[in-house]
Amino acid sequence: MSVRDVIVALKKKTDASLDSSIEIRNDSNGQPGTLSMGTGVVNDSLLDNSSSTSVTIRLDSILNLTNQTRYWITLINNGSSPDGLIWEAN
Repeated sequence: MSVRDVIVALKKKTDASLDSSIEIRNDSNGQPGTLSMGTGVVNDSLLDNSSSTSVTIRLDSILNLTNQTRYWITLINNGSSPDGLIWEAN
């Protein structure tokens, strides 16, 4: 399976401008590993701090993933507290 875009729901904690990103990482015994397989920049201008927004994040390259293999989407939150992004899961 090939992946180029990742859709996640995010919310800003404040109105600060951020330079956050996501990384697709390998699995290391049930936790995110150290191998970054792809990176994408979060366009924080699409987000607000009142509710979560689903955003499409384009990865820097097309990833060829293997079936039945666990991968991790990690948020690299470059904002300092109380700035930053909130990861929404459902």
